[in-house]
Amino acid sequence: MPAKRDPSRDITVTPWPASPAMRIDIAKGKPPAASRAAEALWQEMLAANPRLHDGDVLAVESVDVKSARIQCRRESYKRFVTSKATREPVVALGVTGVILHDGAVLMGKRAANVRAYAGLWETAPRGGIEAPHWRTTRLNEDLIKQALRRESSEELGEMGVAVPFRLACIVRDPVASSLDLCYLCTWRKGGKRGQKERSWEYDEVRWMLRRPLLRRKNLSPPTRALWLAAKAHLI
Repeated sequence: MPAKRDPSRDITVTPWPASPAMRIDIAKGKPPAASRAAEALWQEMLAANPRLHDGDVLAVESVDVKSARIQCRRESYKRFVTSKATREPVVALGVTGVILHDGAVLMGKRAANVRAYAGLWETAPRGGIEAPHWRTTRLNEDLIKQALRRESSEELGEMGVAVPFRLACIVRDPVASSLDLCYLCTWRKGGKRGQKERSWEYDEVRWMLRRPLLRRKNLSPPTRALWLAAKAHLI
């Protein structure tokens, strides 16, 4: 039997320059309508998970690291989550916080009914970036940081909040069809450190020591790739 391929090998981690300031340009226009195939699949997904919600997301069209520019277009979440089955490519722009504190990193165990990597541990918080009003054609880094703080408030609750201070890298994941902006964050307490109540995105959230993290076999491929890059001093 051939050896099983490590999914993290298909993921690329690219360091992001300290300057110039990052900017996201958004093409004008509203998201295209979902095809019949996408609509039918979406209804099946809703039946299996009523928590799903169709909103506008940002889809990545191109990235220029040297000039710190990302070009996006508006897409519906419905078209994104059905894109692989319908073969209508959508690469969603997301944001990830890497919260470091006292030699530990905050990790979340993905719930059983999430779209990808169910039951695996990842750096938390993590989520998609909602598209702004359809007339808006540009986002700056301050708005992205605000989105990450909102994500941490939703996913971490009373545990505390991520305070992003530096965009370290971007992570491209062909399996999840995503490109994540990864921010190093400080930690502002909002309650007791420890586990939080079970939530929609995560079954569990806890602090893990940084040094032995790569020994865990149940890391999500993007988090493993991110930590391998950190170990190699690439970020």
